[in-house]
Amino acid sequence: MQLARLKTMAALALCVGTLALVGGCATMAGGGEGPPGYDDHMADGAAALEQGQPARALQAFERAAARAPARKEPWLETARVRTTSGQPVRALSAAQEVLARDPADAEAHELFIHNSLVLAERAASRLGRGEPAAASAHLAQARSIVDHLTAVFGLDVLPEAALVEYADQVLSAYKAQRPGKKAEEARKSADPLDVLGGD
Repeated sequence: MQLARLKTMAALALCVGTLALVGGCATMAGGGEGPPGYDDHMADGAAALEQGQPARALQAFERAAARAPARKEPWLETARVRTTSGQPVRALSAAQEVLARDPADAEAHELFIHNSLVLAERAASRLGRGEPAAASAHLAQARSIVDHLTAVFGLDVLPEAALVEYADQVLSAYKAQRPGKKAEEARKSADPLDVLGGD
């Protein structure tokens, strides 16, 4: 009888321990309520966005992040707001904070890529306004970026005008090296009266 009671108590203890472990895992994964004040700050941020006050929303999300440093949600909201506000540097930083906490977050990946390309476009525009000699220092890096983009998008990533110009250059180079080119040029430059014969 005593043995049966001990087995029952052991089984109950095992069940309670398993439930506690599952609950702990859910909390660690980001589910459930946050620390005191966290949910209030997140709600304040959402309300501020609905009222068209992004600056106040960012302050609320910053307070939420301070309350729960391990949570990704405040940083994700921050990345969204910074992106729509045209602040790619800060949006990129916030997206990186999300990915540091959850490397598989799909939206954070999209925000990271979007804001990175915005900054790349700005850098290219600045290069175009500068001196050619200064821009040449970044040629290798620019080529590397183009290589990566063409690997992803193919030639669609290149402007049509650039493709046409490149094709013309390749065709001209081919014609210049074509066998018999010199003979053809010599024939064209010969005296046109030679075809009449005589002295």
